[in-house]
Amino acid sequence: FADASMRTLLVWLLLPYTGLPGYLCILFFSVIFNAALSLHRLCKVTRLSFPLGKLVVRPILCSACAVLPGTLLLPFATSWPAWISLCAALLLSCLLYAVLLRITGACTKHDLSYFKSLLRPSLNSISFITFRFLNPYIEHIRQCGT
Repeated sequence: FADASMRTLLVWLLLPYTGLPGYLCILFFSVIFNAALSLHRLCKVTRLSFPLGKLVVRPILCSACAVLPGTLLLPFATSWPAWISLCAALLLSCLLYAVLLRITGACTKHDLSYFKSLLRPSLNSISFITFRFLNPYIEHIRQCGT
């Protein structure tokens, strides 16, 4: 109810003055508002609590600070082709975001080791169905190797 009311009110107030960009902003903020309400409800029902500052606020601030330099430097890269300047701004933003996450403590060594373990496939992480289809090939490779 709160989400629909907020969206209706914002459409009624902003749409005549801002047009399509205003409507897109209304959609963006209403989705974030709805997600926040749903997360709050989920935490309330399940009695689950998590550090909101570490998991939400710090990454949002880090992303805003990481995108800002690339956005400010983009107009000065007029001598480069557009796709190169865009890729450079994106790379700068991603690197700065990773550094800021580490500095603020939003991403710890434990988080990095967990992420690395996700990227490193192991035989234990292969699902049963995939293993079932690959098993004849694996057995053939083992027999040829011995």
